[in-house]
Amino acid sequence: MICIPDGEPSKTNLSIIHIEQNVTASRTKTFDIFSNYENYSQILPSVFTSVRIRSVRNNTAVSEEHIEFGNSELVVMAKHVLTPPVLHEVFFIGGSAKGTSIKQQFLELDNGTKVIIDIDYKPDKTKLLSSLIGKSKNDDNFQKIFNAFFDCCK
Repeated sequence: MICIPDGEPSKTNLSIIHIEQNVTASRTKTFDIFSNYENYSQILPSVFTSVRIRSVRNNTAVSEEHIEFGNSELVVMAKHVLTPPVLHEVFFIGGSAKGTSIKQQFLELDNGTKVIIDIDYKPDKTKLLSSLIGKSKNDDNFQKIFNAFFDCCK
C-alpha cells in the first residue's frame, strides 16, 4: 500500500512515500532480513548489484550501494542506523539521491510483523523534473524493491 500522508501533497511532503505491510515472519526475523545490508547483493541481486561496506561502528554502518531503480541505477553512499529489532533507518549521505531517508519500523503482531516504511525521496537535481512528473513511477520502483524484501519474509 502506498499513500501520501495527510491527504494532498505539499511542497514539503511531495517526495514522501509510505508503505505498510503485514508479514507472517517474527519481528526479529523480519528486522534481520531488512537490516542485513551486508548481504543485500546476495539476497536481492537484481536490485542491489553491488554493496561495499566502508565503515561499521556499533549500530551504525556506511556502505556504497548500486541500486537498480526502474530504468536507472542509483549509486549512493548509505548510512544504516539500527535499533534492533524495531527500527532500521537509511540515509543517503552521498551520490545519487543524496538526502533521501528511509525509515523502516517493525511492530510485533500476534500473527507476525507489521512493517511501516516512510521514504523521503530526494532525486538527483538533474532528474528532479522528470521525477516529479513521474512520481507514480518512483512509488512503483520503491514498492517493487520492498516487495522483494517482503517476499523474503514469507
